[in-house]
Amino acid sequence: MGTSNSKMKFKEAIEALSAEDVPREDTDFWDELWRLKTTTEEVWEIISPDDVRRLKKERPQNLHTLFDQAVCQLCQVIQTPLPQYFDQALNCVRVLTRILPFMMEEPDDEWVRQLCWSTVEDSPFGGGGGDGGAKSGDDGDGFREPLGQLVIQAVMHLLFLPSFTVDTDAFENEYEEDEQEEDLDVLHPGAVWAPGIIVPNDIVVLSTTYDKNRVEVLRLMLAMLCEPLFQPADNFDPVRSLWLKSATAIDVPYASLLFYSLLNTVISFDPVGWGVPYGANMSRSGAPARVLEKAAQVLIVLLDHGPSVSTPPAEGEEGEGEGNGGA
Repeated sequence: MGTSNSKMKFKEAIEALSAEDVPREDTDFWDELWRLKTTTEEVWEIISPDDVRRLKKERPQNLHTLFDQAVCQLCQVIQTPLPQYFDQALNCVRVLTRILPFMMEEPDDEWVRQLCWSTVEDSPFGGGGGDGGAKSGDDGDGFREPLGQLVIQAVMHLLFLPSFTVDTDAFENEYEEDEQEEDLDVLHPGAVWAPGIIVPNDIVVLSTTYDKNRVEVLRLMLAMLCEPLFQPADNFDPVRSLWLKSATAIDVPYASLLFYSLLNTVISFDPVGWGVPYGANMSRSGAPARVLEKAAQVLIVLLDHGPSVSTPPAEGEEGEGEGNGGA
């Protein structure tokens, strides 16, 4: 939980971003911001929708640096997954979850498109990480994966980060080739969140901490995929969404683990819990019910992506239709 002192410092940092330009080279400012212990409620209270809109309009460079720094911090935590950095990762996750929807509420905003999907070479914001070195995803030739793609990959890694969202030994054991069911490409069943398809009950590790962290990261994934909320249903083309395209790409990390984790979480959920109505909400601080809610939402969003498929007419129907039309 956050303390009153860290909450005050976090508020002061957000106010400073609105009041003056804070260069990315100011490592003292940015390091302190990410190391502050916050809660989801505090981040939602301190960063208002108007704050994000004001930053975007009046101090876009600060918003760019805030977004860029948060993504790079997550990449660093994934590369060095030590428990002492997990609070820092949650801080970044909460900030990104809060600011992304208000960054994307204007569908044709070129500034946001450049921020999220340009490479360093063609970005109007310039290159260079907050620490003065190369950024995560830099290929060494001045080009880097777009920030949007980096944050999607970071989220996928966070959802299966040992000691954060899955058990420490989740990736220790693999299915033997003869044990793995045909056409199912999950080598590490211990990393799947819930028992069910291809995962027996006895290898799933239950943890309140893992569930709470999963909820936080799934919220961020939903925030990244929130474009349809800001467009009329008739105008939204999911095939053109770069966020959905990247999240469902064939090479996205841990795609199979995510699918079976989301699916098993939904189908194995026990609504009775301890044998009393809504008992699942009382067990482990209600975390299973919240994971279920977010898992179902993310699963629906991801499965809904893709071109619409028209059902071909049954044999003989086409001719009948032509006959009726000519009558």
